[in-house]
Amino acid sequence: MWVTTNQPFYDAYIWSFSKNDDSETLFHVYGGNEGIALELGEKDVMNMLATHNSHGKKSLDQFDLGDAYTFPLNVMYDAQKQENYIEPLAQEWLDAYRGLKNDPDDMKEILTLCSKNIALFNMAFKNPKLSHEEEFRFVSLRKNDGTVSPELEINGVPYINCEFISEYIQSVTISPTCDKSEKEVRAIISKYKPGADVKKSTLPY
Repeated sequence: MWVTTNQPFYDAYIWSFSKNDDSETLFHVYGGNEGIALELGEKDVMNMLATHNSHGKKSLDQFDLGDAYTFPLNVMYDAQKQENYIEPLAQEWLDAYRGLKNDPDDMKEILTLCSKNIALFNMAFKNPKLSHEEEFRFVSLRKNDGTVSPELEINGVPYINCEFISEYIQSVTISPTCDKSEKEVRAIISKYKPGADVKKSTLPY
């Protein structure tokens, strides 16, 4: 229990994207018959999340409970690289755990540092068989001691309730199985981002 309570950030939130702007897998898994893909710029998404999560704070030194630090994260699918990162960290954790009785203060600090790295790896590593998703993530770590409630909760799952800035939409790609016409999609998108490029997927199915 002490490892969790000694973490500087209690909550971790992930917003997932794909670097593939025409992914058959993601269209079929998430889009269904109404699927479209929105192209957003990395800097724009970062700015949107960082602005929301900082609550007007200009420096990390000013962050208090409820404020969150946001950073981009490339997903790693290579199983061998994952093992290369985890193996020495796991060994260090085990060595520190075995030394708790003799040097509890220093060993607890090492265990806490190890747990932080393990938490980061947990957000960065993914099953190699899912590499076709080409996932890219934004992570928001929120300062919380357990007393700050989620901004939004749906079916017991906590979320950050960040307003989406429609001006950041760069283009829209329509799934090959979408039952909405290009004209219909363009009419909807124009309400949020006039002039946005709307195109059909080049995938055959």
